[in-house]
Amino acid sequence: MTTAETLYLAAFMRRLSERLSNDGCNDLYLPDTGENRKFVQAVLEFQEDDTDTDVKTVQNKGVKQIITNNVSVVDYLASKFMEDHDLEDEDLPEIT
Repeated sequence: MTTAETLYLAAFMRRLSERLSNDGCNDLYLPDTGENRKFVQAVLEFQEDDTDTDVKTVQNKGVKQIITNNVSVVDYLASKFMEDHDLEDEDLPEIT
């Protein structure tokens, strides 16, 4: 990826998080796999509040699924991406 591509991807992920936070429902259902459990556990631990860090599951149309929050997932992925690329929020281009 070019520097510009990296910066814009990070900026779009931050913007997506803002937009998702305005939705009425932020539920995200993922297949209940070991890999997804580890992923959601990392997302929950990333949240710096008093959120319960137990991975929650539900039966959805007869299938056991992990339920999480799409805003939290995008925030986690954006932060991880930015950390991996040594980016700070002030480095990101403004997108409207």
